[in-house]
Order: sequence, then structure tokens, then C-alpha cells
Amino acid sequence: MADRVCVFRSGGIVATVEGDAITSERIMTHATTGKVHHVA
Repeated sequence: MADRVCVFRSGGIVATVEGDAITSERIMTHATTGKVHHVA
């Protein structure tokens, strides 16, 4: 269980996902697109 997940890509954080927004689909989307997002 985690309250917050930071997604890294190419050596940097590309997303921070928190709470109910944490899903494997959302994490993989951030990991493969490389767009910077902060989701609470």
C-alpha cells in the first residue's frame, strides 16, 4: 500500500500520483508518455 507514487522516466520524475488516483494504468501511461503531471 502506498499513499503516493512518483513515476520516473529518463532519470527524472515525470508524475506524482496520490490516493485513489493510483492505478497501474495511470502509472504506465505516465511512464510511457513522459509528460509531467501531478495528480492528487
